[in-house]
Amino acid sequence: MEVPARLQALTDTVREECKADLFYVVDIDDQGTDDAIGTIAFGIRNSQAPVLFARQRAGETLKEVIGQPIGVEVFSEPLEEVEYIFDRYLRAYIASHGGIVTPTRVNEAEGQLWVHMDGGCSGCPASIATLKHGIERTLKKHLPWVRKVEAVNEAEEPDFGIKLDLSSGLLKL
Repeated sequence: MEVPARLQALTDTVREECKADLFYVVDIDDQGTDDAIGTIAFGIRNSQAPVLFARQRAGETLKEVIGQPIGVEVFSEPLEEVEYIFDRYLRAYIASHGGIVTPTRVNEAEGQLWVHMDGGCSGCPASIATLKHGIERTLKKHLPWVRKVEAVNEAEEPDFGIKLDLSSGLLKL
C-alpha cells in the first residue's frame, strides 16, 4: 500500500517509541471523502511496548499532525490483519458469488497464507483467478509480509456435461 511521506514519518516515530521491529500501515479508511480519514489500521511486530500503548501513541501523534481525532487499529498477529482485510475488502464480494473463503494457516516468516475455498468457490473454474488476482493481490497490497496465497483444498474440475466421442468425430452434449 502506498503510504504518504507524512504518515510514513509518523509510523517510523511510533515504531521507535515502541522499540518494535516493524510498525506499518495496513489500511486507511478515508470514508469515501478526500478530506476526512475515519480509521487507520497498523501492523506491529516484536514490540517491547504493549499494543495498547502503540494504539494510543499512534492516535495522539495522528491528532497532532492532522489536527483531528482519527480511529486507530493496531494488529500484532498476522491472522488478525488477514481477517481485517478479508472483512473490509474480500468477504462481501466472494459471498455475492456464493463463495466462502476462510484463512486457515499463516507462515509469516515465509510470507505464505493458506485459505480454504468453499461454497460457490468449490468447483468454480474462476476460483484460481479469485485466489491469485483477487485475494492474493489484495493481501499483497495491504500486508508487506504476504508473498503467496494458496488454497488448502484442491480446485475441483467442473463437470459441464460435455463428452467427447472422437471415434465418430462428433461432439456429444
